[in-house]
Amino acid sequence: MDHEQIPAMEDPEETPSRIPQEENEFPSITEARDFHELYTALDQIGELRGGHKTYSANELKTRIENARKAPIPIYINSITRTGGLRKKVRELLLAGNK
Repeated sequence: MDHEQIPAMEDPEETPSRIPQEENEFPSITEARDFHELYTALDQIGELRGGHKTYSANELKTRIENARKAPIPIYINSITRTGGLRKKVRELLLAGNK
């Protein structure tokens, strides 16, 4: 007797609409040497799709500015990892690019 396979429940974090874009998809982000270059890259890209929403370049720049102004980078987690953005912001902050 053949048994039908019961489909596994989809993890909402793994559904295609929620999979973040890969870090290497935007070399203009990962290769930025300072915040000016990073902001230029964001303006050129226009928006990034994060895990739960799409972020405009202006929204991302505002979040980055908040992280830059904070004495302790408490806002870093509000920046999406999509396109390697959070990693790049952290790298620039650690390098003293305020």
